[in-house]
Amino acid sequence: MIYELSGGIPRSINLLGQAALVYGFAQDAPVISQDLIRAIREDNVGIYLPAALPAPVPAAPAEPPGGRWQRCPIRPSGAFGG
Repeated sequence: MIYELSGGIPRSINLLGQAALVYGFAQDAPVISQDLIRAIREDNVGIYLPAALPAPVPAAPAEPPGGRWQRCPIRPSGAFGG
């Protein structure tokens, strides 16, 4: 369960473990159980847990002003233009 929540990221594993020890101490738990880990996930205590976050919504591509197929006027200039 810790791997699924942390995504295998060492820093997230450490933060989750630290939070589990604090929760276990506060609840006077003799063992850190999966129920305790679930409580941490549900409380969202401010630690980064990649698997606990909703998937990001991709942004819509920006469309250039005037539409996608806007024409660019080409004007002759310089040595070859008038």
